[in-house]
Amino acid sequence: MLLSLVPLITMISALYLRRQVRLIFIVFTGFIMTMIYPLYVNWRDYRELTFSTVDNIFVRELYNGVVVGNIRAFRDTFPVESQRMWWEFHSESYPGRTAAERQLLNKKYLALTWDLIRRDTVGYINMRFEKMWFVWQKESIYVYWEPDFEVYSIFTYLGNLGFLIIAGIGLYSWQTDRKESVAQWLKQTIVLTIVIATVGYSLANAEQRYTVPLYPMVAIGAAFGIKVTIESLKLRLAANNKKK
Repeated sequence: MLLSLVPLITMISALYLRRQVRLIFIVFTGFIMTMIYPLYVNWRDYRELTFSTVDNIFVRELYNGVVVGNIRAFRDTFPVESQRMWWEFHSESYPGRTAAERQLLNKKYLALTWDLIRRDTVGYINMRFEKMWFVWQKESIYVYWEPDFEVYSIFTYLGNLGFLIIAGIGLYSWQTDRKESVAQWLKQTIVLTIVIATVGYSLANAEQRYTVPLYPMVAIGAAFGIKVTIESLKLRLAANNKKK
């Protein structure tokens, strides 16, 4: 949900700079309309007004981020502590649970989280950086089931790594004219979304599949990377031909 706010905020900012008040109102209204249904369902079933689930996903994922390491697809399973938390946290497993009881559960797991972080602060920080790297690595094409993926996992891994490098080159080299507001908005949105996702997933239960929805943005960066690489090669070839 937080990631969905990035293009909204950057779009509204761009429209504000161009004094497009009417378009700002239309965009904001459209976003609010998408929130009506979850608000209605949560009020109907739990008598709580919230845009997301009634369970506090921030506390849940913060705890998971401490007890769960790097989960590799098809290879690793969640630790017992995480599985127990999921079962205890899930309100649908306890139909009669009240909002006050949910708050007590939030406080319990938030206290457990801070206690675990204080015990090994350096290890916790190191794991954040490991997860920032891990969440972008891919060893399989499919995220839920892929028979015999180990046979070609090294090629998937290296291919993805090369793709990310080209995308990084493209985003770094992408220069936009200030007059090209759409191009500026697109670059800002892509970079901010990728940065926020990388940091956010490092604080939570980081799985390689989580970044898959961001790959259309990565592909745009890779397209610029290919363009920059081809243009650079052309310039070098032209320079070499002149020397001859």
